[in-house]
Amino acid sequence: MAIIKAYVPKLADITPNVRGMGFNELTGKFHKFVGEFEYYEVLDALTAAVEAGEFDTEQWVTTVFGSNREFQAFLQNLEASSDTARVNDRWCLALGTLTECTDDEYWLNCAVAASTLLTHAKDTGQV
Repeated sequence: MAIIKAYVPKLADITPNVRGMGFNELTGKFHKFVGEFEYYEVLDALTAAVEAGEFDTEQWVTTVFGSNREFQAFLQNLEASSDTARVNDRWCLALGTLTECTDDEYWLNCAVAASTLLTHAKDTGQV
């Protein structure tokens, strides 16, 4: 039997700002996602903004997306990736903080995460 040595867990790396969209950590400003983007780019940006304490939980949809169409596209892409991707711990913590849904059951996979985010947006009158 080998003894496991103590270690410090490392958070997943994120890229909060891509192609001028997302959260700028230097200025603390969020630049809306419009046009073409990947679901993980949005999740990275959301995570950075939530970790920085720069988010209103009842207005995040309009802060993050240029329109409801972009929000819906994000949810569809997130749900569609459920077979090939997972919600990492860092995203899970941020999304749980954002939505106040901190139980793991809300973030089991990307499809459940998409449903939880949509429910929260509806419950807070954002869509």
